Amino acid sequence: MENNSQFDNNLESESEQLSKYLAFKIGNEIYGIYVKNINEIIGIRSFTTLPNVPKFVKGLINLRGNVFPVIELRERIGLQQIPYTSKTCIIIVSFNQYSVGLIVDNVLEVVDIDIMKSIPPPQTYKGTQSKYIQSISKIDNDEVIILLDLEKLLISQ
Repeated sequence: MENNSQFDNNLESESEQLSKYLAFKIGNEIYGIYVKNINEIIGIRSFTTLPNVPKFVKGLINLRGNVFPVIELRERIGLQQIPYTSKTCIIIVSFNQYSVGLIVDNVLEVVDIDIMKSIPPPQTYKGTQSKYIQSISKIDNDEVIILLDLEKLLISQ
């Protein structure tokens, strides 16, 4: 019996190390956001544009009476915008008091990430860590997933 309880404890500690992330693509790269920050995923839709906002802020959407700003994630992380396709989605995320729609190229799936095996973001040429990256990890098929830091993504200039 003691071996079984020890085995159960090992299983629990292993599962505690795994966190669920929503994997999505921007270009050829796979990114992830912690699922507890995700409210829903919707198809691309029209939005109301706003004057005098950063270029990556595409406007506002009204979703069942709630109004959210929409950010073009490609542009936010420094990539060029491309035309939307049938796979383009808006991920509604919440962090602290912020709720925002993030436009991504293609939502893939929810994946388990072993945070203990993740590595910090690479150093940039200025010696600082990549601005919006929380960490980098691998998913089942040995592809690299870039885990985004929502706080830095939504709040920092």
